[in-house]
Amino acid sequence: MTSTCDLPSSAAAPAGAETPQTLFLAERLEEAEQAARWAVVARLDQHAGHYCFRYTRGVEKLEGFTPLAEFPDVEVAACSRELFPLFRNRLLNRRRKEYTRALAWSGFSVDDPPDDLQLLAITEGRRVTDQLELFAPPQPVRGESVFRSRFFVHGVRHLDDSVREQLLRLSPGTPAKLRREDENPADSHAVAVDTVLPDCDEPTPIGYVPRYLAREVRRGWEQPGLADPQLRVVQVNPDAPQQQRVLAELTYALPTGEQPFASDRFQGRVRLPDPIDETAA
Repeated sequence: MTSTCDLPSSAAAPAGAETPQTLFLAERLEEAEQAARWAVVARLDQHAGHYCFRYTRGVEKLEGFTPLAEFPDVEVAACSRELFPLFRNRLLNRRRKEYTRALAWSGFSVDDPPDDLQLLAITEGRRVTDQLELFAPPQPVRGESVFRSRFFVHGVRHLDDSVREQLLRLSPGTPAKLRREDENPADSHAVAVDTVLPDCDEPTPIGYVPRYLAREVRRGWEQPGLADPQLRVVQVNPDAPQQQRVLAELTYALPTGEQPFASDRFQGRVRLPDPIDETAA
């Protein structure tokens, strides 16, 4: 399958050039008589020199939602000058020998390392011991209507071995095309990533835009008069785990005045405290 949108080349921007002020927390929920699904349940904001954790308004409509053990009260904003263990434990220890490679896979340099939220925004803070993922809102790049996000392409582990082998030969800056998968049984909002591999003449599916961005991309894509979203390969990591094999960069437009993840389900259930009361942490 192919996409008709063109992807002009763009100048590379350093990954993490903008420090995210917010991370969203998504949880895989098991719902009665339905397939499991991912839902945004909380957000972590940098506020007045603190990290503040709040549940989102979206949890009000989630069947079977249970507060996290670390944050049992859904009506309290917990704030701390230190990153909460729930998030800190998702960072690779800087003393481990794998740390330098992990930075390189994510597009960072050990000589100019990212802060904690920058790294979590790229790696998604995944752990095999739970069903949680982290992500950051895309950053504005031109005025208030064009946004950029870097992420690892999802679904690489499901590709045929021959396709995964050819992925290793992609060059930085290789353009990719986005394709709506309205009939995808797992997610009707899915957005597939296709690119022309070295031994192919036609675009080949190589994975998906992360689920948290798929609906966001479609918001602008389906608006008349806005440019098509653009995606390029930033780098391929031959020695990385498959979920970190392909780092990509997405640029997309929204109508003037609209912001990413601005709907009610992403907003905090309670307001950020002012002044900060660390006893709530």
